[in-house]
Amino acid sequence: MLTDEQKKYATSAFESLVKKRTGSLPSNKETLTSAVRLAGLNPTDHEIDQLMTVSDLSDAGLTKEEFLSLLARLEWRSPEEARRTLHQDFTMFIDNNAQTIADEEFVAILTREGGEKLTVDEANRIVSRFERDAQGDLDLKDLIEQLLAVTPR
Repeated sequence: MLTDEQKKYATSAFESLVKKRTGSLPSNKETLTSAVRLAGLNPTDHEIDQLMTVSDLSDAGLTKEEFLSLLARLEWRSPEEARRTLHQDFTMFIDNNAQTIADEEFVAILTREGGEKLTVDEANRIVSRFERDAQGDLDLKDLIEQLLAVTPR
């Protein structure tokens, strides 16, 4: 079951991508991925594939109610939960007491860990977007805040 706040983000995402004529969301993977991300989630390809499998996507597309039902299947996390999870994840790869992470370490994490590994080029493009401290490293706390800044609050 979605909270009122989650429904608000989901409805906003649905309405920004809905076909004006039909009032439905086009039923393809690209549009579904965009809508879920606009709602504030960051699904993996596997999660989107699962949503596509469990939903009855027809040529008519998804209604708002069907879209909200699909989103209820995904895990929504509060910003505080996401901060804790990200910090725990990063400390698996760097010294537990470290407050910073070098570009090379972050690139290594992005290219060798997780279900959707990135190429070195993709990882370098992502890493280059983040702010650095005076020593040229990524401050872990700031990095986590910047990662969370792309999701609605």
